[in-house]
This record gives sequence, C-alpha cells and structure tokens, in this order.
Amino acid sequence: MCFDIIQDMRNKRLIILLSVLGGIVVLIVVMSAVFTVYHIEARCISEYSPPQEESINEVSEQVLEAADDFMYRSIFLFDEEELIDTVNSNVIRAEAVNVVCVFPNKVQIEYKYVDDRLQVYDESSGKYIIAGASGKITRISDSDESSSQNSDIAMLIPAASPDNATEGSYLYNEKEAFDRMAINTFISYAESLKSASGNGGKVFRAAYRTLDFSDALKSGMTGGAKIKVVMRSGFEFDIYGSILESGFTFNDKPTLEKAVSAMVSFYYTATNSDIINSDSDGKAIVQYINGNFTVAFAA
Repeated sequence: MCFDIIQDMRNKRLIILLSVLGGIVVLIVVMSAVFTVYHIEARCISEYSPPQEESINEVSEQVLEAADDFMYRSIFLFDEEELIDTVNSNVIRAEAVNVVCVFPNKVQIEYKYVDDRLQVYDESSGKYIIAGASGKITRISDSDESSSQNSDIAMLIPAASPDNATEGSYLYNEKEAFDRMAINTFISYAESLKSASGNGGKVFRAAYRTLDFSDALKSGMTGGAKIKVVMRSGFEFDIYGSILESGFTFNDKPTLEKAVSAMVSFYYTATNSDIINSDSDGKAIVQYINGNFTVAFAA
C-alpha cells in the first residue's frame, strides 16, 4: 500500500515535470515565431524635392533587396551594425545611419540619399570621380561637371590623393581622414542654411564651384595653412590659419567648423551685396585670430 502511494507520487511528479518541459518547448516555439523578423522597412531621412521621389523609391527598393538575407532572424539576435554595413556596401545611393528594431518582428532602416555633391579629377584614368557629401563615390564621369553654372557639383582639390575610385566605396577609407571630414563639414554647413531661410538655402547649398584643400594641412610660420573656396558667382573666400602658431593646420575638426561657420554666416548675411552676387572677382578673407575667425571683404 505504501509502495503504491510512493509510486503514485512519483508519477504525478513526472507528469508535472513533463508538463513544465512541454510548456517551455511550446513557449520557445511560439516565442521564436513571434519574435522572428517578418517585416523590413526602408525610410529615407534626407530632405528631397518631388522630382527626386522616383529615385528615392528606387533606392528604397535596393535597400530592401540588400536586407533580404536578414529576414527570418530572431529580433533578439539582430546585428544592426552588420545590416548597416551590408546596405552601405551594396547600395551606391544609400547611406544607412540607423536600424530600429520594432518589437515583436519588424525592422526599420533609416538611410540618407547620396546626392552628387563634388568631383575629384583622377589623373591616373583622366576621369572625374563624383561623390556625395560624405565622400561616398556615386559614379565616374568623363566630363568636368562642375564647370556648368547650373551644376550642384563642386570641384574638390584635395589635401591628399583619394584612396579609392570605385563606385560605392569612399574617397577616403578612414572616417577621420582630413579630406573626408572637411568635405562633410563644408557641405553640411551649407545645407544647414535651408532651415534658416528658404532663399538663403537656395543660394548657398549649390553655391560652391571649387573647394581647394591643397594647403589646408600646410604648417609653418611662412604662409601657413590655407583653404580657398570659389563660389559660382566668382566670389572667393580665402580662409587662413594662424601665422602666429607654427603648427597650426585645419586638421582639428572644431577649428575647421569655426572657420566654415564664420564663412557661411558672412556669406548668408551679405547675399544682398553686389560684390558677392556679381560675376566680379570679389574676395573675402577669413582669418584666425586669438582663437576665433573673423571675416572681412578684401581691400
């Protein structure tokens, strides 16, 4: 009798144990299905005009195609950085900047559309490398597209020769490379004027004709570091580093941002000036003095 009771208790414990294990298995299966990625969305976070909408839609489709291998993965094990790298390396006109996992089973890819913003002459091929504001190469051209007065593309004379000349790669491999940082700084500050004033933005965002960084890293007491910017109107900015500091260059990002901010502010406030708007050889000097940049029309 006692043995039967003990056996009965053991059976009940076994049933309970098997029920718990079965519940866990079912829970795992259900949770795996619930938290498997079934939806991936691509969203362009760049500002763009209605005529660009078709191009944006095409790029969004390309982003989704590049992300196809990430479908049906567990959202808990999702590698956002891997997806960003995959999109950036496979979609020329897209630059993924963020991936958002939306529980339980959706992923959103936020990307910037890569516009043609500058070109570099490639001496080895005799062609022009066209790239976006971040330095991502969009295409190779046989002609000098910056020469057109209506072009949005600026000619870049870099401080260092580009590392790459292949579509989809970056002009410079390292994000910290001076030319890559400087390109982004000059164009970003120009683009920022769109929010300050519609007219100012329209004037400035495509106003660069030439960005000459060839002497930007030149240090020393004689001459020192210098950046030359030529606008499409013909107006020039000569941005000088400190002739009082022998080691001064524009390789320091905060310093470069101060210089560009001073130049952009001056240009924006003086856009009604005949000197800036005319096709004459007007010029302004941007000079580093005691930690700040001052701007004035050249005598």
